[in-house]
Amino acid sequence: MCIVMVERHGLFSYFYRVKSIHSMIQRIILLVTLSILTSCSLFAQELQAYFAFNKYYSPEIGPYIETYLSISGSSVAYKTNENGKMQGNVQVTMILKQGEEIKDFKKYNLASPATIDTVFADFVDMQRFPLSNGVYDLELQMLDLNKTDAEAFTANQPIIIDAPNERVYISDIQLLASYKKSDTQTQFTKAGYELVPLITNYVAPGMNELAFYTEIYGTEKSMGADSKYVVGYYLEVAEKNARLDKFHRLQRQNAKPVNVLLNSFNTENLVTGNYNLVIEVRNKENQVVASKKQFFQCNNPNAQLSMSDMISLDVSNTFASSLDSIDVLAEYISSLRPIATYLERDILDSETMDKDLKLMKQFFYSFWYKREPTDPGGAWEKYKLEVEKVDELFGSRLKKGYATDRGRVYLQYGPPSTVTDRPNEPSALPYQLWHYTHIGQFTNRRFVFYSPNLVASDYELLHSDMRGERNDPKWQMRINGRNTPNNNIDQTDPGNQYGGNATDFFTNPR
Repeated sequence: MCIVMVERHGLFSYFYRVKSIHSMIQRIILLVTLSILTSCSLFAQELQAYFAFNKYYSPEIGPYIETYLSISGSSVAYKTNENGKMQGNVQVTMILKQGEEIKDFKKYNLASPATIDTVFADFVDMQRFPLSNGVYDLELQMLDLNKTDAEAFTANQPIIIDAPNERVYISDIQLLASYKKSDTQTQFTKAGYELVPLITNYVAPGMNELAFYTEIYGTEKSMGADSKYVVGYYLEVAEKNARLDKFHRLQRQNAKPVNVLLNSFNTENLVTGNYNLVIEVRNKENQVVASKKQFFQCNNPNAQLSMSDMISLDVSNTFASSLDSIDVLAEYISSLRPIATYLERDILDSETMDKDLKLMKQFFYSFWYKREPTDPGGAWEKYKLEVEKVDELFGSRLKKGYATDRGRVYLQYGPPSTVTDRPNEPSALPYQLWHYTHIGQFTNRRFVFYSPNLVASDYELLHSDMRGERNDPKWQMRINGRNTPNNNIDQTDPGNQYGGNATDFFTNPR
């Protein structure tokens, strides 16, 4: 899957990029834009869902796929059910084709958990389809049944089934949101466990365990029934394919038609970054006869070196050893603020280092080591280029680019998908709207910057729907404050403004 970053109105040519997401070809992010709901529903303007599938094999039925669909509970329309509770209802249709021939299909209604609260939980569905080897097209349709005049959203995904017959191979790896032993058979039950899939491949803050499930086939034919073999599983830095020895485990298994590997890693001390979960099958000669990788992203702001660990670091043979200017190093360290954790910002704001060159080097090195253990210097050089870029785009004689709101957002979240620049609307102060199709596990996030003092070089962040960012319900009033009196402290809508498009651009970024 690719994310395409495009420029808006030719403002920032730097913002055009294509980024390949490693090992995510089987995962679609579905964002369905819907119109305002009728009065019979509580709310919801956008249906948001994540879809994925994994390939498995059964000796009884042959190859099959499992599909996983997670729908954001806050994005569907709700109505009162017969029990007086609020409930969403989405019609899901899955059609598997080869050319024009339909090989299998399912059409069903997926109901959200019923609730009396206004905090709506996400809901997950799983389906299984037996398929012979071959190439298929999966068509997915979703329709919010509680939304009057809603249009069905359709997406297509190619699927290739190529299960081998004679050699050892490993199924796709399923990351898990949770798992537990279960004697009750449900759609999520497998091998005696209830397995709830983690569909987004995103390990969020507070998730201190990375659980996974996979199956191994063909060992009985290849090695002999009940013969011993070893399964190794470990984490590696995705960009460098560098194994992390602290996250490396071995398990002995007896050869069977289907072997199960269900296990987990404690990720409490896994630093933020991109990783692969790697599984290897080794024979008696310690040769790798099968392997499989699964990409995931970890966001763990609490995993970092302690001050005592930092002080004990020897940086004499590292990239930081040549940074001998206190002023230059202080500037470099200051530029880290947009991507620093809360604890790291506390260190930056304190007098802990107090121009102690050795301690500054140790902090600087440890900052990048925990983000890229195999090449901390390369990670810094890559970030430094971005710092120089935002300084060119947003910096001024009075303020470095990374210290501006736009520079900070750019460095923290990356370049926006689109930028709408409106410096001359008749009734509005100059403003920009940045739209991100994806930030971590969040989709469709927006940032509104404006120039309250008409200083074009330094726009301030006024409003965002991103968690943890400034959220101002009166942002539209403030943008249109040039010609619109604001006498009502509760007013959030400035009404129709001549030439005003802020609300439209925010609701429908383009």
